[in-house]
Amino acid sequence: MLSLAKLIGPSRVEQVRLWSSSAGKYAASAIVLGLFVSEWKVVVEKIPLYGGKFKEEN
Repeated sequence: MLSLAKLIGPSRVEQVRLWSSSAGKYAASAIVLGLFVSEWKVVVEKIPLYGGKFKEEN
């Protein structure tokens, strides 16, 4: 079985290791931005204790 380092090369493995932290931060920022521009109330009402303020009484 081939290892990833042998398949793509050690220099690419090093690049992936160095860029993975930045890629994770960009992904987290994109998720937060997506929540900001979308319907945030749907997500926030699932948070315990905080989501109770959005319950409507009929």
